[in-house]
Amino acid sequence: MSKSPSSFCRNANRGFDQATGLLLLILVVFAPWAFGSAAVWSAWTTTGLMYAVGLAAVGRRVLGRLTGFKDPRWDVPGRGGHWLWALAMLSVLFLGYVGISLFNARALVRWNIDGFEFVYREAVAWLPTTYDLEGTRRGWIRYVALALAFWGAREWLQGMSRSERHRVEDGRMDRESGRVPRRLQRLLWTLALSTALMSLVGMVHRLDGSRELLWLKKVRMYYGSGMFGPYAYRANGAQYLNLIWPLVVGFWWVLRREAKRTLGRTMRAGASPHILLLPCAGLILLGTLVAASRGGIFIAMAELLAVLLVLGVRGRRQAGIGWFLGGTVLVTLAVGWMLSGEVLKKRFETVLTDEGMSGRTEIYENARKIAADFPLFGTGAESFMAIAGLYRAEPRGDWPAYVHNDWLETRVTFGWIGFGLVVALLLMLPVVHWRHGVLRMAAEFRATVWIALGGMLVHARFDFPFQMLSLILSFLVVAAVASVLAPFEEEPPSL
Repeated sequence: MSKSPSSFCRNANRGFDQATGLLLLILVVFAPWAFGSAAVWSAWTTTGLMYAVGLAAVGRRVLGRLTGFKDPRWDVPGRGGHWLWALAMLSVLFLGYVGISLFNARALVRWNIDGFEFVYREAVAWLPTTYDLEGTRRGWIRYVALALAFWGAREWLQGMSRSERHRVEDGRMDRESGRVPRRLQRLLWTLALSTALMSLVGMVHRLDGSRELLWLKKVRMYYGSGMFGPYAYRANGAQYLNLIWPLVVGFWWVLRREAKRTLGRTMRAGASPHILLLPCAGLILLGTLVAASRGGIFIAMAELLAVLLVLGVRGRRQAGIGWFLGGTVLVTLAVGWMLSGEVLKKRFETVLTDEGMSGRTEIYENARKIAADFPLFGTGAESFMAIAGLYRAEPRGDWPAYVHNDWLETRVTFGWIGFGLVVALLLMLPVVHWRHGVLRMAAEFRATVWIALGGMLVHARFDFPFQMLSLILSFLVVAAVASVLAPFEEEPPSL
């Protein structure tokens, strides 16, 4: 018997939805593990997966509009929708800004064995432009992919699992407010387990002393102790770990509360899988110490203080949980010092010297000169490396690929106008969270999400996390989570 049109539409719609979720979970694991998506093949594979996530979500929405089929979703019709539209319009404006600079390119860079040369083109002076046509084209393709991944992740997280749809139909959902939505659980479990394994592999690799990345790949300009996990640059590895471990702690906290509410005093150790999350978080935090990235350790300690403050205030009714968290932290720090204490002492001895800054003082000075020379529109997306070659003090001096300050590099490459658009996008995220969020979650979890995002933004002041495709993707996935979260109208008591 042939299926009715309504049955076909329902299955097709849910097929797009399931494809979005599956692709998203594959993406968040693949992107960091594939050498941080820094190699050409892994970068383009990650880009392709991002397009697939976004297009699958678009397919679900278009099919729903054409057929009128709608599954129950975590949604509040009319609640702050204009703020979401503002975020979408800012995204389009940013992509359009970069697109104009691409079509209005001022120069094409041709690299050769002696360096490079600029091939100049006609360009409209009062429009955005770029001095590296190929770099900006590559950047624009990836920015579109990142936007699709963000909106695709957000779209998928607002959907309900089959069991949740059944509970809505049975009228049981109102009695279960405060439960962590199933799709959010899948994403967070995936991130927790994958990142804990990455941290463990990174520590074993460091202690083994291997000079190949993941024992597989030789990396020019980097050496064994400068790597961590799949990242050739240990600071990038620490930045990824610092983005994930606060989420894992917050996830553990809300699942623990959910288990206590469900099982009450009968709950025993091991009765709920949430018990695995705190060791995962400790393992990930331990990795930031063993990575021996000075910035990574500073941010990890600041995040740790913030997380303990949030959980301590919210869990003050339970003295035992404070001792448990404190003991876990002390054990983690003690093991970290045992594994890498000598390395850390050497790393911090030169922290304030130019040697310790790895020559960044000169890079910062040159970057500020470039920003002053190209104030309005900048030099163009992904163009810093080419332009930086012209500002070196010595013709054969070091040729930096990054500013090691993403805020400054954004101003250099996008100018004040593009920089303003990026800041506006970041500022719009908390607005959408408060005015349009649909997943009602406890304050503790929401706080840990913002702590994780804030840590990455601080990292960006002293390094280049947002020049790494896997890191900016991971940041945007966490940002998508933040944008769909909403506060309880009345916060439930913290157990």
